[in-house]
Amino acid sequence: MYSIREQTGWKRPFPKQICQERDVLLKITKFNYDINDKKFILYVRSRTGIVLDLALLSEDRRRKEEEDRRNKGLEDYWENSKKLFDKDSVVEETWMKITKSKIQDCWELYNEG
Repeated sequence: MYSIREQTGWKRPFPKQICQERDVLLKITKFNYDINDKKFILYVRSRTGIVLDLALLSEDRRRKEEEDRRNKGLEDYWENSKKLFDKDSVVEETWMKITKSKIQDCWELYNEG
């Protein structure tokens, strides 16, 4: 597994600093954090404010709402909002990538002890 420094060249200015640089975070492509590690989940929350279990719940809820709209025959609604959704999905994808990268950074710090 490549560290964030190996993937991006970014070096922590301070030993426990979490990367906040958007361009660096977007370059990270390899992830190996364990969201089943309860202590790690608490560590991420204390360092970033990211609540992993709620983020997963929100994603599942969004998918279910989309599925419900389709199943109820709201094809017109879906087609009319698709352009907006596609635009928003780029923002959402970027946000998710940055979030995953911050979690990966936390994983590296967490494992350093």
